[in-house]
Amino acid sequence: MNAGKSTYLLQASHNYLERGMRTLLFTTAIDDRDGENAIVSRIGIRTDARAFSTEDDLLAIVEKDQLDEKLDCVLIDEAQF
Repeated sequence: MNAGKSTYLLQASHNYLERGMRTLLFTTAIDDRDGENAIVSRIGIRTDARAFSTEDDLLAIVEKDQLDEKLDCVLIDEAQF
């Protein structure tokens, strides 16, 4: 807790995007403290993300998303939930 993991994840995604690469971001559906479908760091950095639950097949979602456009990185915030 309070180690900056979400901030680091958002920074990593930004670095990929800055190089013209595409990322897919996931966050847990049960953690909606800062709204749904968003990753938010304690310092206020925010970006959209796909919410996932225990019923979701993340591999299937990634494979389907990859069909639309090349995917360079998948990042998951709050995976412990």
